[in-house]
Amino acid sequence: MLRMAMDSRLTSDLAPPTLYYAVGQGALAVEVRSSDSGARELCKSIAHRETLWKCSAERAMLRELEGGCSVPVGVHSSLVEGEDGVDILTLLGCVTSVDGAVHVQEVLKERVSSLLEAEKVGEKLAKALLQNGAGSILEGIKKLKETR
Repeated sequence: MLRMAMDSRLTSDLAPPTLYYAVGQGALAVEVRSSDSGARELCKSIAHRETLWKCSAERAMLRELEGGCSVPVGVHSSLVEGEDGVDILTLLGCVTSVDGAVHVQEVLKERVSSLLEAEKVGEKLAKALLQNGAGSILEGIKKLKETR
């Protein structure tokens, strides 16, 4: 709507905290054979570090939650350079029950200097979500799926 100069028609901003996006939403990916070192190197040369680190953290969170595209998991991430030159990753994750009655949300803000460290933040966030009630929400969703 903004790009089409129709923002006057908007009545609500659907950005966080009103609405969180799905893991990796809006990011583009290229899949290549693991044995194709030339294609892997080419992809490395065009990769956008900020997007890669944020998406990897988000995906690590989802992997730890054992969720997929049909699970109500939302996320919001940012990666900014700190005053000392070290990147700061802020990762917010949430899990909501199917009926919307229960919502668990956690946020982590940590300094990261590698892709692996970004993934660890995602794993850590998932564990915090599970400890604070997301596990029972996800278990309920799993049981619901089994009955269908």
